[in-house]
Amino acid sequence: MASWQDDLDVARAKHRRDPTSRYAQLATTDADGRPRCRTVVVRTFEPETARLLVATDARSAKVTQLERSRWVELCWYFRKTREQFRLLAQGSILHGDITRKLWASLSPSGRRSFLWPAPGQPRAPSSRFEVDDPAAPPPSFVGLALDVDEVDHLVLGGDPHQRRRFRRADGWQREALNP
Repeated sequence: MASWQDDLDVARAKHRRDPTSRYAQLATTDADGRPRCRTVVVRTFEPETARLLVATDARSAKVTQLERSRWVELCWYFRKTREQFRLLAQGSILHGDITRKLWASLSPSGRRSFLWPAPGQPRAPSSRFEVDDPAAPPPSFVGLALDVDEVDHLVLGGDPHQRRRFRRADGWQREALNP
């Protein structure tokens, strides 16, 4: 396991009791090349493959944006340890068994949201949001796999701050950087 993966595992463990520690910001680019950023919930981190899994709505803009350019950046901040991980990754849409596991990890209210009207459209009548908890994933539910290619890890504690970069192409060797 690469050192950045150990660091991420430690940060996640120290924040285990804080539900917001699963939130990270995912940036994509739109058709005009403009950046688009939104908060996502990281459902799973697979250290052995350097892959993160996120659940999303297939009708959302980020899915279309990923189909145009697979490159994304995820920024994950852990407030207690004052660490930031910026993960440059290639995103892909998941189907099959892995999405069923993601589906099972959602709360009933989270599952219901995939039956709501399409995200980003004009607000629908309230009655369209009153849906039952679906037993199986609807077509609007997909998983996103983020295969990490580069990591910029900044630790804001201490003086001076510590910053290091890891690249898959370099065999995940650590490179110390100025903060």
